[in-house]
Amino acid sequence: MSPSYDWRDMSIQVQLYSQAAKEVIGKNVETGYIHTLKDNRRTSVPVDTESVDSAIGVIEWAVRGILDGDFPMRACPQNCGNCDFKAMCAQKRQAFKNETQPPQINTPAGLKTIAAFESNDGGGGV
Repeated sequence: MSPSYDWRDMSIQVQLYSQAAKEVIGKNVETGYIHTLKDNRRTSVPVDTESVDSAIGVIEWAVRGILDGDFPMRACPQNCGNCDFKAMCAQKRQAFKNETQPPQINTPAGLKTIAAFESNDGGGGV
């Protein structure tokens, strides 16, 4: 497994697809994988009930925030350097109105917090 990948978004995608397969076509998905073309590797993604429920919880949390107008700037060193909008952004970290955090995402690299709650040093903490 390549440590350079941020598995969060890819894991949520596979987990949501596994839920869709269950709900739409009645198939119970027991395994999920990400195949990375960059290094031609196939990596297992957790698709157990708890992992899928957490992925759904992350999406529900994000939608509630959008509906409530709670989407502050969350500047961080690892993202600001590559951002297309940095010229018109204050690059300051704003707080969320709601202090409730989403569930963690179960990835091939273990449980991860969504990027919006990473610490400023890029260490992945809350």
